[in-house]
Amino acid sequence: MSFLELHAVTKTYGAVKALNSIDLSVVEGSRTAIVGPSGSGKTSILRIIAGFEASDSGSVTLDGTTLADGSTAVPAYKRGIGIVAQDGALFPHLDVAGNIGFGLPPSDPARAERIAELIDMVGLSATMLKRKPDQLSGGQQQRVALARALALKPRLMLLDEPFSALDTALRLSTRKAVAELLHRERVTTILVTHDQEEALSFADQVAVMHGGHLLQVGSPHELYWRPRTAMIAEFLGDALLLPGSIAEGWAHCALGRMPVGDLAFQGTAQILVRPQQVSLQPRPAKPNGGVLGEVIDIDFAGSSSTLAIRLMEGNAPVVMLRTSLCEPFAPGEIIELVVTGKAHMLD
Repeated sequence: MSFLELHAVTKTYGAVKALNSIDLSVVEGSRTAIVGPSGSGKTSILRIIAGFEASDSGSVTLDGTTLADGSTAVPAYKRGIGIVAQDGALFPHLDVAGNIGFGLPPSDPARAERIAELIDMVGLSATMLKRKPDQLSGGQQQRVALARALALKPRLMLLDEPFSALDTALRLSTRKAVAELLHRERVTTILVTHDQEEALSFADQVAVMHGGHLLQVGSPHELYWRPRTAMIAEFLGDALLLPGSIAEGWAHCALGRMPVGDLAFQGTAQILVRPQQVSLQPRPAKPNGGVLGEVIDIDFAGSSSTLAIRLMEGNAPVVMLRTSLCEPFAPGEIIELVVTGKAHMLD
């Protein structure tokens, strides 16, 4: 049975329908990422779960307890839910110890011990307990905010874009540390983010939002390799989308002939190939089962380059392919493109 259940949750702001009959199930102890472009409705879901806003209709159930069902709503402070905001939202007048222990009774004899336990839990030194928030780095502030949220042992943790203000290297290390901590503590977590790589690396389950609709929910691997639509495919990473003719489990397209998972489908469909499935090599004396293309432009970006390649068969399109070749090809060079693995048919 699911730990958290959203059923037919709808929310409008004036003439704008922010959420359109959202159904979502979250397993206890798991990490779910809700991802989508700005304005897709993901933050509205978080605020309704937290109790900061009420839905127009639908229900929210946590661990068998109905938090909201249209007629009744449990107040936010009684839901047992921890929240970490984008900027940490630490109290600037309190030191680290005061921030972590804010929700703990001052008279509790175990308060200092719990604060020491929490700062160690989030990987910070006890020497930081007397520092003020402005004496901490961005990553340290987010860890203190997480410790404060964990202090009251919440049943559910909500993370609202908590890593977006950090630089790239710090974001990666902080995200990894937070994910490991939440997994170790078996805290059920929902992360809201617009960063697809963050969602795929952090979560056990990913939910893609767009225009107030929940488009697809599944494991990171499933959504990346078997998205339902072109929008999901392109939002979750680089994608080559091509028209193809499908017959007997094989697709024929501008990149050649490749297997697809559906053996029964016959006809035309849009297919997805991820760039890492395509190997590039100089034009061989003998074809290796691939197709030829002409490099017409190269956009160098250090660790990778994006090549614009005009395929040379019939009215084949120009494809954009990001690659990490050590020795990139030159514009005007003829190369061979070879696809490995299966293509995926989109709805």
